[in-house]
Amino acid sequence: MLVDSGFRRGTDVVKGFSNGCAGGLRRPAVSVGLGAFGQAGVERVLEILRAETRAAIQQVGAATIKHLTPAVVQAA
Repeated sequence: MLVDSGFRRGTDVVKGFSNGCAGGLRRPAVSVGLGAFGQAGVERVLEILRAETRAAIQQVGAATIKHLTPAVVQAA
């Protein structure tokens, strides 16, 4: 499964990978970063996403993305 432009936060990445997602696109925020600050903006957007994802993985108690399972996501 691939997610097209649905990842806005690190928690979205964790939810996607927990439910079997193989990858996702980060187009909207990357486009804003590019339009506002060029390459530096894109790099900053991706840096923020990496940090948020790392924090979310640690909060659910997984060692890596490979250790994420559907059990770490709670239904609303």
